[in-house]
Amino acid sequence: MHDAMPALGYFTRPEKNPSVEGTVRLLTDYRMKEIKVVKAKNALERGLPEDNVIAVGESVGHIFRVAKLYVAEVKKLGSDDSQYAHIAGGRNDDYLMIMTRSVAVHLVTVDAKEDHDIEDMLVNLPTQEELKEHVQEAEEAMPRKIKRPDRKWARKVKASEK
Repeated sequence: MHDAMPALGYFTRPEKNPSVEGTVRLLTDYRMKEIKVVKAKNALERGLPEDNVIAVGESVGHIFRVAKLYVAEVKKLGSDDSQYAHIAGGRNDDYLMIMTRSVAVHLVTVDAKEDHDIEDMLVNLPTQEELKEHVQEAEEAMPRKIKRPDRKWARKVKASEK
């Protein structure tokens, strides 16, 4: 429905990187709803963009079209960010994330909005130290690697079943 409408002028050449303001304008023009700008806690120390824009779309197809348009607009800038810009998620996903170095855009469908509490996730982003502790605890809770049975044992089991 909006594919024919050109997405021009959302980001200016001097910016070289997508701005939050340009991102919000693009999302508004393509009928995304409930647009919020959120500063992610501890994002910079983890190498993630601090500025995040969250928006709700009508359907899976709607958010995918908008994601493709956003990436195309960022690539027009010709900056390092344009080489880095990519969509995380696929055509049939109800949550997509577009990463650039300066802004992360989170698109979710109306139906899946409750399942993905993106704002809470960004505000409570763990520090690197907390993340390491969590990974260590998870690894300790997992059972040790189970040794695969050798082929002779497998042949004996098959032979005994006959």
